[in-house]
Amino acid sequence: MHSVLSRSDGLDIVTGSHELDPFEPFKISMDGEISYAAGFPTYGRNFTRDVYQTGIITGRTELIQSQVAISTLYQGKKHDPHTGEMPGRPHHELEAVVNAEGRSMMYNACDTAGQHLIALSALSRSNPDAFDQFDQGIGKKHSTVERTVEHILSMVNDDDLYYERPPEGNQFDKPYLAHITYWKDSHKPDVNGNLAPVGNVAYALAHFITARGLLSASELQADPTLTDKAHKMFAAGIATFIRPDGFVQMRDDEGDFVQESSDELHALAYIPTEYRDQLPLRDISRRAAVLETEIGYVCTPEVVAVHLNDQYHGYKVWPVDGAYMSYGASKFGLEHETQVAARVAPHIGQGQELFGFKYLEDGSRVVVPEGNGQQLWSVGAKEYFNGRSDLIQNPWL
Repeated sequence: MHSVLSRSDGLDIVTGSHELDPFEPFKISMDGEISYAAGFPTYGRNFTRDVYQTGIITGRTELIQSQVAISTLYQGKKHDPHTGEMPGRPHHELEAVVNAEGRSMMYNACDTAGQHLIALSALSRSNPDAFDQFDQGIGKKHSTVERTVEHILSMVNDDDLYYERPPEGNQFDKPYLAHITYWKDSHKPDVNGNLAPVGNVAYALAHFITARGLLSASELQADPTLTDKAHKMFAAGIATFIRPDGFVQMRDDEGDFVQESSDELHALAYIPTEYRDQLPLRDISRRAAVLETEIGYVCTPEVVAVHLNDQYHGYKVWPVDGAYMSYGASKFGLEHETQVAARVAPHIGQGQELFGFKYLEDGSRVVVPEGNGQQLWSVGAKEYFNGRSDLIQNPWL
């Protein structure tokens, strides 16, 4: 039995009679069901990406199962340029604030579709009965798997890259309220001041997440055509984004945006190890060195970040990013990178969201915790680094 405690901010926290676990403070009640918030006090709402990222890196079935239920329930059914909704697209943020134009951030995320399929695969491994209940039978028409796959395939071009496109009917100057619609959703880290990509955009990390999602769907539905499509996407993604001469963080209608980014090591978490020989691992290591600090890898090189107005994903170290980078690097035998990414672990306190640096008068610098005080996926990163993750014992991703 669960009881519901009221919060001063109007949300409900669900508590149980069992011993408190690190994710207990993030439980909220939605429509009478247990769900998880991204963090308190700033992000006391449900975000598909945050819960899936946490559940997958820790292997915690209860997080995945709860989010599969809610993401399936709110999965897009129509085209709505005010929210970014598209048929089959899982939500980004529930109960998102609506602005004066009637727009919200509800579906402003292009990576939730791939994560939804990966999470369903994780659920089918850990709790097949629960998966069958949510999916209403593997391969059944209009199941959540099929709807998600249809959405993804509608966004993949003939070049086998997964593109984010403005929602149908969009007449706004800015298609989405967010400048960027994968997890680094502040703005494009461009020294020239360009805040958002132009037109259709393929984000490297979102592409590999989505390819892995299709591979998960092919396993769930035993569909060889999806297997073939997923592998075409992996090959195309490596050739396009992870090149010997540079990492392409995103490609839009104006061309390729080439820059060192933590996205490159992070993407390795989703790429199957069979692609080892196609990956320029020495070049990946060389580029990662530009991002290395005493507490892990930053999102963006310092020489670039100093020019950015929004530092949220600039010269900052994120625990969840570090966990996925460490996992991805370990898959491909990059021992140094695995260890560097893990340097953030001792700094994770009360779920702190990210870390920056403050320079002192003597030229030295200290680590400065920043952002939201309690963050779900930072707690997940700490669980991973402390060895309390099923993914460590069973590295299926």
